[in-house]
Amino acid sequence: MVVRSAYLNVVIVAACVALAGVACSPTGQTQIGPSDRSNANDQTNANDQANANESPNTNTNDSPDVPIERSDVDVHAHLDWFYPTGGQGAGWTEDTDAAVATALGVMDAAGVEVALLMPPPFTRAKLAEPIAYDYTDLAAVASDHSDRFAFIGGGATLNPIIEETAPADVTQAIRDNFTAKAVAIVDAGAVGFGEFAALHLSFFDDHPFIELSPDHPLFLLLADIAATHGLPIDLHMEAVAVDDTPLNSEFSEANPPTVDENMTAFAALLSHNREAKIVWTHVGWDNTGAMTVELLRSLMEAHSNLYLCIKVLGGVGRQAEANRPVDPQGTIRDDWIDLIRDFDDRVLLGADEFYGIAGLTPERPKSTQATWDFVNQLPDDLAAKVAGQNARRIFNLPD
Repeated sequence: MVVRSAYLNVVIVAACVALAGVACSPTGQTQIGPSDRSNANDQTNANDQANANESPNTNTNDSPDVPIERSDVDVHAHLDWFYPTGGQGAGWTEDTDAAVATALGVMDAAGVEVALLMPPPFTRAKLAEPIAYDYTDLAAVASDHSDRFAFIGGGATLNPIIEETAPADVTQAIRDNFTAKAVAIVDAGAVGFGEFAALHLSFFDDHPFIELSPDHPLFLLLADIAATHGLPIDLHMEAVAVDDTPLNSEFSEANPPTVDENMTAFAALLSHNREAKIVWTHVGWDNTGAMTVELLRSLMEAHSNLYLCIKVLGGVGRQAEANRPVDPQGTIRDDWIDLIRDFDDRVLLGADEFYGIAGLTPERPKSTQATWDFVNQLPDDLAAKVAGQNARRIFNLPD
């Protein structure tokens, strides 16, 4: 657990102003051991809360030197532990321990206590590759490092069933098989279902394009199963507001030239079972230009079972810069602070980093530090919720 003091943040900002003549983000934090962790009370009285609502930069502690406890959780992470043994066709080596060591190093540097590991959304074709893996592999990692990891399942087990089954072809036998596999994930100790893909764009060779309607009968069935067992669903979906939305031709030739509107079907999924918690992952990483704050706000207002999982890449890249949570200098945008403040119990962090093995596995975009740099700019009360408190409640994680 990390205790972040509002007083310390003030000192850091003041020092930056004195030395550089400009303000910097209060991202300083103190790493402490278990024996030093504070049991400070962060309850606020009505006057403090009223003041916090008037100004997003107002700390809600009774005094500025009372720390707010944080126990940060990254709710969307991947491990990449396969690498070629030798030349082409020579086979693959697995080194889970090395990938875990990479993950722990990055997590410690950012101040992340727990990460939820999951397989990406596999297609049936990708499952045939030798480097495919399932939640059972991640369950073993979580068991060996139960204080740092939990796991989510379904990306390699259930997503391929949805991908290969046309909505009109869903039979009772398919539903029964799907349900049995989902219940097996629950019984294995998963804390959620995922990663699923409704619209997954391809960005490089051998990276799949997946387009499934969010109101596919098996997605609706999954919502019912998730509601029954109290497990959230992690859903990867680019936002598309109008039909025939063009895609950036620089992404990958695997993508079609255009994609069609999917917000209506997404609303149908959200409305199907209000007890199903739908975590829309990679919010803040917009590759179609449609994921605006206005769209997010309208969906959050209409659907109380929708949760936003924010990801911030270390650089702008080819995404829609105007819809990033931070400006090109990395400073959080005011409209995102307002959005998070208005829905502060339903916003999470999921960096979506693939933790691999340096020099052996492919280099992937870095996002953990940038995502935590983002949250550390929020007022302390909001940061504590978004960085960990919400995740622990929604995914039923221990405090």
